[in-house]
Amino acid sequence: MSKPSFIGLGVQKCASTWIHRILEDHPQVTVSSPKELDFFSYHYHFGFAWYESHFSEALATGENSPSYFCDSRAAERVYRYHPDMKIIVCLRDPIARIISHHAHEVRLGHVDARLTFTEALENNPMYIDQSMYAKYLDIWLSTFPENQVLILLQEDIKKQPSMVARDVYQFLGVDSDYQSVFLERKANPSQQAKSDFFEGGLKKTAKFLRLLGLDSMVKNIKSVSWIRAIRQSNMQNIHENLPRMTESEMQHLDAVFRDDIRDLQKMTNLDLCAWPTYQRCFGTADVK
Repeated sequence: MSKPSFIGLGVQKCASTWIHRILEDHPQVTVSSPKELDFFSYHYHFGFAWYESHFSEALATGENSPSYFCDSRAAERVYRYHPDMKIIVCLRDPIARIISHHAHEVRLGHVDARLTFTEALENNPMYIDQSMYAKYLDIWLSTFPENQVLILLQEDIKKQPSMVARDVYQFLGVDSDYQSVFLERKANPSQQAKSDFFEGGLKKTAKFLRLLGLDSMVKNIKSVSWIRAIRQSNMQNIHENLPRMTESEMQHLDAVFRDDIRDLQKMTNLDLCAWPTYQRCFGTADVK
């Protein structure tokens, strides 16, 4: 068992899986398995021994649980557990995050794909709440010293993944020259099966084999070229089948996020000009 030295807060659908993978791949870092332990949000009652059982010794050890960001209890719990904990947060355009969040819920079968965005927002208030970055980041920045919090932008990861990875590695005190094999790989693409017959059969087979302890066989089956080709041809982009956000819906969300974006920039001095929502709300000028 080992006490973690860092945690990733997400935000959900803001490249937390990419961050997890470039850390998992680094020889001086260990991360938890599974990726999301949700200890300081949902499973705090399991106790520290349960939490620490997921980690092993390394120069940097940690986990990524997007549920922590919006949980009002998590920051204080983390601080009481380890006041020197390093915190990694990744943000993206708030409306783009909502669109991705909605596609994710549709892919999981939690939401009807035919819902309009207005209906989807009414159905799940967390769509908006999790994009209120300043509201929740203020809690974390009020709890932890500024030098223990690294704030990233997903837009920067898309443009310059090597530079962002270097920043993450330097922040954690590990070899910043390491080149992860996951730098250019997109995590969690918004895809779903056109037909569940083949994909569903594969998943059921994989689950059965894992119950038998044959994880390596599952990995080998997934790597077979013709199986990979069929799986890919059976996939479609979820966004193609979702109702488009209307102009009035976009304007409504712009009004919802305007003040929070202003507060976020004042709080962090981040350059948010690449966000379409920022551009619509403020043009290209810095917020005053």
